[in-house]
Amino acid sequence: MPDIQMKKYFIIVIIILLLANCSMLRSKDEIGVEEKTVILTFDDGPNIRHDITERLITVLDKHNVQGVFCFIGKIAEENPDIIRKVYESGHVIVNHSYNHDHPLSLRSEERWEDLIKCDRVFGDILGIEDYKSEYYRPPFGIINNSFKNELLKNNIKLVPASYYVNDVFFGPNRMEELLEDLIIKTEEENCGIIILHEFINLKNMPDDKEYYDNESRHNRSYVPELVDMLIVELIARGYRFGMLRELEL
Repeated sequence: MPDIQMKKYFIIVIIILLLANCSMLRSKDEIGVEEKTVILTFDDGPNIRHDITERLITVLDKHNVQGVFCFIGKIAEENPDIIRKVYESGHVIVNHSYNHDHPLSLRSEERWEDLIKCDRVFGDILGIEDYKSEYYRPPFGIINNSFKNELLKNNIKLVPASYYVNDVFFGPNRMEELLEDLIIKTEEENCGIIILHEFINLKNMPDDKEYYDNESRHNRSYVPELVDMLIVELIARGYRFGMLRELEL
């Protein structure tokens, strides 16, 4: 029995190490974010429910902050107008895959085809022939070395993150708690690339009522308000909001 438990423990440790090695999370020194600098990134959009993406644009523009929108191709395909608005507003559009499949479920060539398909969607929406993303963020934040090398060969930059505060588990009723967590973590790092989710993309989507339940994590209606308060608070604490192009990714 002890031998079986040790084997299970060993397997768990190996899995954790593998995932850590494949994670897009990076230290501030690896990313090269300057002290007192924050970059805001938003995953899994666009989201027209509650006008979330459009309201995010309004908040960011009000504070003259550039947002980094990591869009899923198949959702973008259904909402072309908001993609064009993000682009025309001067925010960054990042390829976040077409299907948002878990990376460990795909071969490298399938992941690459998925990336290209997402680029085609962006190009068709924006009217840009042979559109090619400058940036990519992997679904679930997982990427292996072979795919990193493929991105490098094609001059596509990986968008990392400094830390993750599990915002996908917070509904509107816990917004103030999440705000506090974000501020604490940013102060600990003294800078950072922050991830927030404007949508939660899952294979088995919940009933519509989940998107309007104040306690549901699928109700992302509070995210623009959260971002507004976060920007105000961090500026008051002496932070500035930077851009991806400042980093050597």
